[in-house]
Amino acid sequence: MTCDTTITGEEAGRRSASDSDALPNATATNIIYPPVLQFGDATAALGTSPTPAPDQMVSPATPAGLVTNNAADSTAIFPMDLDNAGGYDEAYRLVGSVVVPLTGGGSATVPVRYYIDTNADGNPDTLLPTDGGGNYVSPVVVAGTEQKVFAVIDVPNNAAATVANGASTPLPVLQKATGVVSGIIRVDNNDTVSIAPVGTISVTKSVNKASAKPGEVLAYTIIAKNGFNTAVRNFILKETDGASTNVFANSVFKVVNVTVIGAPGNVLYRFNGGTWQASNIPTVAVTSVNSVEVGVDTNTSNTIDSGDTLPIGGQLTEVLEVTVK
Repeated sequence: MTCDTTITGEEAGRRSASDSDALPNATATNIIYPPVLQFGDATAALGTSPTPAPDQMVSPATPAGLVTNNAADSTAIFPMDLDNAGGYDEAYRLVGSVVVPLTGGGSATVPVRYYIDTNADGNPDTLLPTDGGGNYVSPVVVAGTEQKVFAVIDVPNNAAATVANGASTPLPVLQKATGVVSGIIRVDNNDTVSIAPVGTISVTKSVNKASAKPGEVLAYTIIAKNGFNTAVRNFILKETDGASTNVFANSVFKVVNVTVIGAPGNVLYRFNGGTWQASNIPTVAVTSVNSVEVGVDTNTSNTIDSGDTLPIGGQLTEVLEVTVK
């Protein structure tokens, strides 16, 4: 781009008292190099592609890492390109974030950290410096070349899963690059992070007596808690005889009661694999009870099915009383 500069006005006229025309006495050519920047997901060729929308799966409460495409750690890594297609060399400020839901409720805004790969192994290894204002600063990118950077996100240990009940709700990663000199701004908002379900169902069982005589009552307390980072569907707590238990072989059912924490709904009971019912009194003879199941009907369907969920941290406490034979 060029433009002609004309010198006019009183000061220009004083340069030559004999120059009385209005024509310019001199011209200058200014060459303007406009800034041009592409910022987006990395490609093998020069430049970026606006169409990819990579999703990175991570597992919270696992060690963080700096290896790309590793779903077994708690770090999401996105290779990015800073393509300086302008007319002069320039560095760029980088900033990004993702909002992560938490298991205890609420959310946390997690900042993106930016790295480069100095040892050329395809993984980030050198953290970029910051400018004191929350921005990472890239190396100076020579005009007509690109700089590959890595957007790195470590999710919190208490991140809630985004994959639940067969559906996925990925979290958008918002990123921005700004020219240090030109101020040109480019954004990339199409990358996402998915958080895998992790955790366990904890079960503890205790009895009120170490030993009992025939005719005495034993009270078993079973506590089951959802320790996953997502709700659990079709949750059923079942007590029956097995390879290591013989409660019904050596005793007679007396009563069962259940208290619930963190799961709105009605407690349902099922005896000997029959029909779910709201009453804790079996419809079969108590002497024939050999299986007791309990659950919470959170979808008011009067049964326990895949539509019923035990929320994160939800807990069932069952007290089963039996009379020793």
